[in-house]
Amino acid sequence: MEAAEIAEPLLRYLRKALGDPRLSYGVRPSRISGGNETDIFGLQLSEASEPFDRPLVARVFRAGAAAERARLEAAAHRAVTEQGLAAPKVFFVGDELDGVGGSFLIMEHAGGRSAVELLQPSMLMRLPALLAETMAALHRLDVAFLLTAAEAAGLDRLSMMLDLSAETRERRGAREFPSLAALGAWLDARRPDVSRSTINHGDLHPFNLMIDGGRVSSVLDWTRAVIAPPEYDIAANRIIVRYGPVVGPGPLRSLIPLYRSWFPRRFEALYRTYLPFDESLVRYFEVQRALGILTDVALRRRAMASNTVVPPDRDKSAKALDGPNLPRLVAHVERLSGIRVELPPRVCPDPEPSRRASR
Repeated sequence: MEAAEIAEPLLRYLRKALGDPRLSYGVRPSRISGGNETDIFGLQLSEASEPFDRPLVARVFRAGAAAERARLEAAAHRAVTEQGLAAPKVFFVGDELDGVGGSFLIMEHAGGRSAVELLQPSMLMRLPALLAETMAALHRLDVAFLLTAAEAAGLDRLSMMLDLSAETRERRGAREFPSLAALGAWLDARRPDVSRSTINHGDLHPFNLMIDGGRVSSVLDWTRAVIAPPEYDIAANRIIVRYGPVVGPGPLRSLIPLYRSWFPRRFEALYRTYLPFDESLVRYFEVQRALGILTDVALRRRAMASNTVVPPDRDKSAKALDGPNLPRLVAHVERLSGIRVELPPRVCPDPEPSRRASR
């Protein structure tokens, strides 16, 4: 999705939402970045009333995403900001942007700089402490705020609860591959008690932190927010940091494997100074999170091999994760579960995007 595609539909929406047909752009939308599920644009209105005269961000979910995703994310923002955790304020939530993309959010632009921009040695050493403090603060929040915010957004309370059933999207996809189906059965046989739950971000790693003055000024990307045991967030961080795509400036790349190994250990030791956690439960959620990744990779590889359409909601994340660290993730899951993981062969080279056009 390109900025030019959303500019006019977005302006029409904002004119209507703010009751001012004369609104125009001071700064037209331009791409900031794009996650696995959203495209993110920065913009600024001209002569709008406060606070809409400041820099804004539009997060537009890609076509095919459920309309509830934007409302769920907005509910998470509301629940955590009302309790004092730093996150951007959401101004508007829409279910569809005139046919351009899916649901969307209009929110304030978070101050500070992303951790990606600050990958200097001094900040690299401080990131475990910043993440531990932030995650512990999140896990201390009252889940009632999120349940109330979800209801106010027209969502079922159950939509905020972690679903470990065999009927989730990931588990249905895993059934198509014998070894992944076996991992699903392993998870079912060990399904934990989730009564000790709190608000989880679901994707809380260093690159979703904004930093200002050496402190966390905002936490971004609440798309995966869920009520779950705190070990769910700790496991997600392990998987992302240790086995995610390689990110870092060239001069530091030779040190990345060592940093990937050190960071989770240091972060978890610091987190324990705030709150305890159950290591066996973290390992369970590592397998649960990894199963979603491996399922997306398997489905994408199979589709690429047969020259068929890759579902757009799986394509970007699966491609990014199907890299040099995937064998290490597979080996880790095999150690934890005792199950041999077999995936379809990788297709190389990766065909052009035109072959992966969305339905």
